[in-house]
Amino acid sequence: MSSTWLNPPMCANIQDGVQCTNDADRFVYSRCRLVQYCSKECKAAHWRTHKIETCKHPMNNPDWKPEWFTDRRAPPLTQAAPGSDYLGLPPDTKHIWGNMPAIDILQVEKNDGEMLCGFEIPFGIFVASIGLQSMLAQAGLKMRGVQEHTITRAWPRRMTTGGS
Repeated sequence: MSSTWLNPPMCANIQDGVQCTNDADRFVYSRCRLVQYCSKECKAAHWRTHKIETCKHPMNNPDWKPEWFTDRRAPPLTQAAPGSDYLGLPPDTKHIWGNMPAIDILQVEKNDGEMLCGFEIPFGIFVASIGLQSMLAQAGLKMRGVQEHTITRAWPRRMTTGGS
């Protein structure tokens, strides 16, 4: 079986912190199909660790649900981490600026430079988390003094910063 994720596929056997360096494309753990090995020997050597840490892990159970779901709470990704609300607003406040720092990905070579240049960034990854602050930063608008601005490409309605 050839891996679609790793090229070349890596053997999952790790003993005493050292990973097997052989390509693994022949032996897949048949119960969970999450790992593959280069040989029967590596599969047998890693079986006990894999069974406990991966195969029998509670998250592999089809009935598993995250704790926030079973406790009927909001997912943690929708809440600011303690002490991270840089706007100084109460944690549960819904505010138009969003709850993440603005990132100007349109001029990445001027900001993050070589770290991100050359990567194709799929803009769709920002849809769920984008706030007006990021949109204005990407458009190159100044944050100070902006009272009202029409965003025509993202939303058809008029957005205001004045306490809506």
